[in-house]
Amino acid sequence: MPFNFFIIIITLCIAIPTFGQQSGCFTATANNSLQLETAVNFKPYAAFIAGEYHDVAAMPAVKLALIKHLNTCCGVNDVFMEMGISAAFLYNSYLASGDTAFI
Repeated sequence: MPFNFFIIIITLCIAIPTFGQQSGCFTATANNSLQLETAVNFKPYAAFIAGEYHDVAAMPAVKLALIKHLNTCCGVNDVFMEMGISAAFLYNSYLASGDTAFI
């Protein structure tokens, strides 16, 4: 049974068309944070997968910029992402309330 479930998941992942964001889409703002600038319309999509990468000092800022963009432009309020418990609490509080003091 677990093997069949694994095959189904792999098949779904292969069958779903994906694309990557162009480089240089994150720009620094006046308050030294990052902002996602893209021409991609994310509204038709129901799920977003952010690949994991290591040794990037700005990783928390990149995750925050993605979360903020998806929340403000697409109304996304549910995010599943690998991060620490403290960061998850703050991001979830921001998504639930819209209060930027959490971030």
